[in-house]
Amino acid sequence: MKLRVYIAQKMTGLNCNEILKKARHIKKVFEKEGLEVWSPVLMENVPNKPIKLSVMSKEDLLSKWMMDKKDGLAKCHIIYDADGDKYSEGVAIERGYMRWYLWRPVVRKKLPGHPYSISNIEEDKIVYTHRQAAQYIVKYWGSREKWVMWKLQHIIWGLPKMIFKQIRSVWL
Repeated sequence: MKLRVYIAQKMTGLNCNEILKKARHIKKVFEKEGLEVWSPVLMENVPNKPIKLSVMSKEDLLSKWMMDKKDGLAKCHIIYDADGDKYSEGVAIERGYMRWYLWRPVVRKKLPGHPYSISNIEEDKIVYTHRQAAQYIVKYWGSREKWVMWKLQHIIWGLPKMIFKQIRSVWL
């Protein structure tokens, strides 16, 4: 089984050529470790130009988000937040969708020496380099057996709790 990793990175307002360079570098690092990469930057044809990325229209944004959800998030095993120290509304939504809706692992890159925060508790792993992320993903989810065991554990422990909390919330 070849794991597919969704590469989430801040895009809006940054220079297209820099975003593209970073996405290509991450892809190269992950592929070297035997992982398959799905990157919105690479799939959405971000131009290799030194111009700021901006949304063209509501329709453009919606079509890209639908593609990211249908072809990217839904078909990937893991999400990697390559810009964990930079706030991105889109990456926050993608992480939430993967973790809390699809019940998939989240690995986040932060700068060395970052203060301990809730992300250290809630994310599956905090790393400091792209290579560390790729190696961690291979080590903990890199075979069908490891992936299935992780999923089963979350279904077995999470599903009854989720159902109980949903039913209980009716009386809040």
